[in-house]
Amino acid sequence: MGLFERKIKGKNMVYVIAIMTPVPYPEEEIRWDTYGAPLSSFFNPYFEKIGVAYYQDKENKLDQIDVVCYDATFSYKKSKEDEFFANLYKVFSHQVESFFGSVGIDAEIVNIGAPQQKEIEEFVADMVT
Repeated sequence: MGLFERKIKGKNMVYVIAIMTPVPYPEEEIRWDTYGAPLSSFFNPYFEKIGVAYYQDKENKLDQIDVVCYDATFSYKKSKEDEFFANLYKVFSHQVESFFGSVGIDAEIVNIGAPQQKEIEEFVADMVT
């Protein structure tokens, strides 16, 4: 590609975090303070809107957390897309593993994809029901 390669606006993304250490599923009042706010702070420099969804297993243990990210604040060159997203994954993965490790929980990002909802308002509506 030439010197004047066009940059592409970042994409909406969802980061799926698997919780491997059995942890009781937190009550609604403490989920945000315990997990949501710290996780959001990692993704906030790169996305304007962040949503967090929590999932439990059959034993009422925290099983998975999805961090849903909208309105990216970054752009990248198409020719560097794979490298850019690999580096972004490394940054988020390190922060997620360090955060959970600091509270004695083994967790990691196990999947990255596009949110099913086009806008965060749709995601929030789905979470409320």
